[in-house]
Amino acid sequence: MMKRREIFILSCTVVLLIISMLCNTLYLSNILKEKTDLYVQDISNQSAGNLSYQIDSNLNYMEQLASTISRMPQLTDMSDFLQRKANALRFDLIAIVSQDGEIIKNDFQSDCFDNWIALNQISYEKTELFSLDGHALLFSVPMTNDRGNERVLVGILEQKSMQQILTQMNFDGNGLACVVDVMGNIVIAPTDPQTFMQFSDIIYKDGERHVSKDLKKMIDETNRKASGILYFSTVSNEDLILCYSPLNINDWFLITIVRQDLIKGDINIYELRSLAVVAGVFIVCTILIFLIISAYEKSRKRLEEITMIDPLTKDDNNPAFQMKLKALIAKNPPATFTLVFLNIKGFQLINENVGIAAGDNILKYMYRVLKASLKENELVCRSEMDHFFLCLRDTSEEVVTARIAKITESLNSFNEYTDIAYGLMLEAGGYLIDDPDLEVRTMQDRARFASIRAQGKSVCSFFGRTLLEQVRKEAGLNSIFDASIKHRDFQVYLQPKVGLSDMNLCGAEALVRWEHPEYGMISPSDFIPLFEKNEKICILDLYVFEEVCKWMQNSMEEGEPLIPISVNLSRTHIKNLNFLREFVDIKEKYQIPDHMIEFEITESVLINVEQIKLIKNMINEMHRNGFHCSLDDFGFGYSSLALLKELDIDVIKLDKNFFDDMNNQKSQNIISGFIEIAHKLGMKVVAEGIETQEQLNCLCCLHCDAVQGYIFSKPLSISDFETWSRARTAAGRPDTCAASLSASSASAVKKLL
Repeated sequence: MMKRREIFILSCTVVLLIISMLCNTLYLSNILKEKTDLYVQDISNQSAGNLSYQIDSNLNYMEQLASTISRMPQLTDMSDFLQRKANALRFDLIAIVSQDGEIIKNDFQSDCFDNWIALNQISYEKTELFSLDGHALLFSVPMTNDRGNERVLVGILEQKSMQQILTQMNFDGNGLACVVDVMGNIVIAPTDPQTFMQFSDIIYKDGERHVSKDLKKMIDETNRKASGILYFSTVSNEDLILCYSPLNINDWFLITIVRQDLIKGDINIYELRSLAVVAGVFIVCTILIFLIISAYEKSRKRLEEITMIDPLTKDDNNPAFQMKLKALIAKNPPATFTLVFLNIKGFQLINENVGIAAGDNILKYMYRVLKASLKENELVCRSEMDHFFLCLRDTSEEVVTARIAKITESLNSFNEYTDIAYGLMLEAGGYLIDDPDLEVRTMQDRARFASIRAQGKSVCSFFGRTLLEQVRKEAGLNSIFDASIKHRDFQVYLQPKVGLSDMNLCGAEALVRWEHPEYGMISPSDFIPLFEKNEKICILDLYVFEEVCKWMQNSMEEGEPLIPISVNLSRTHIKNLNFLREFVDIKEKYQIPDHMIEFEITESVLINVEQIKLIKNMINEMHRNGFHCSLDDFGFGYSSLALLKELDIDVIKLDKNFFDDMNNQKSQNIISGFIEIAHKLGMKVVAEGIETQEQLNCLCCLHCDAVQGYIFSKPLSISDFETWSRARTAAGRPDTCAASLSASSASAVKKLL
């Protein structure tokens, strides 16, 4: 290793070398700046001279025209003569104004001219050149006719015409130019005045008026009618050069603004090259000086990363978090902190859709959001995959829940890494650290367990009495399940489907309700998710299927016409490749005709390519055994039109969320597109959750096949369903969909059709 003395000598040598190179670069920069100033000033003065000459020429043309008109006999159509002269001299308007109020002009309409006349600023004694508030130039030349009446010949150049004069005064079109008077009032405005508007920002700083040295110089030189250059930057940090040159007309100046890089492009390259050489020498020497120190630091940090740093977040990993948490708990009394476990719902799907790299970026972003939410003496870490732990200095469940909700809101405030904005949802579990003697790993397990047991829309579930009661409740439901199946406590309800072509009953969906003799009606949201987790849902599905088959057999025996019934099929069945055999046996046992039972599968079963292949084979097997298959909740989750190509689906059930805003033309177009595609693929379309007449009217116009929802009926017990069906048949129905539309919506329907 190098000694300290050697490092000091080398460092001093490098510093002296860099200082000398910087001095040389600065000297070169000053020389080049002087050359640039001379070039820009020369161009500006030349442009000012050209502009002065052009304006003087226009004024001379007007004086000659005034003299000519004074000697001319009176024309029958003076307006036509003035129009020809305006075209020849490239004026927008030429007019003759007499002292008695008579005005003769060409057919060009000018608000500026009208305002000038209204203000009565006419001089009949001398030639004048006016700027009309920056909107026009007005040339006024007195003239006398043979009768001695005093008149004035007026020429107007409107703003567009004036700006054409400036097009060649702005560095070949690469800059902006305008004409101002000595007070700063705009005489001729540029095409785009934005840059000039920003120029005023440089004289204000920190809310107080601030005049720089260059501005003071500019004010002094304009008062002396001298030219000059000013360098400044806009509020958007664009470096500009401002040139000002007198026009020798009134007290006017030509102001030209051009970007510094257009003028100093080559100069900047030389400066950058010099600075690059200096920077290169500095970097090389710095690397040489600190090579040994960097190698040591790299080895030390590498060892630290292996043991205590998460490779993804580059911050504390779980062992480091456990160590810090243990020390933090030891310094504080019990029940001071809450340990929170966080897990991103469905993160596997995000990874599969956007890729591992984008998924990792989302995890990094989540970690930054979590860390930004911490208060003093709080901790965070990523333990593994999409799992995170927080140690919060809050003990109230309401406060912790509110903080988790705020974190979730921050996570979804914008999407940084993917074209598709995924709404990140968190599963959260909390544990109040009331026993500091527990192992930290045990505390983490309790928070994790609380998260797994979270139900419904709860933001965060806590390990405690409520959770234990929930566990006991689920255990109770599990314990009475077999007896309820045996005693037929589960009841089949049917919700009608109505065909929109003739408004007849065309089918129904079988739903399950749990009417326990002791506990009363148990909500499906309480038992269906539970039975899906413990796979008892398979037994329940078979039970519902058999109840439907029994009812259909009874209907056939009583001579009642059969209608197709759809039965929900849980994704849990897919784990058993031969699950369909039991359903086929039940169907044959009750002698149910083919195509009278339809299995409904949700799109959530279609998670990956392998599962899609499995479902495709399963649907083919259903068809071979006389069943139909429908795709339920289409459009609610991760719907893909490619699925319709891959799967031989008979029916698509559009989710009710499609119909929340039927007045939206885009929504109607999407629904219409789905229906058209489905029909071309030989599939029928059923709209779910229809509740309003407006929704029904629209679906009629879009040629949807059938509707299911409260507009016709809620789910009914089998006896009530039979009563409803008979009553509907007896009451009679419209023959067509259009016949069912209300008179108030007839015109709207006609437009849609």
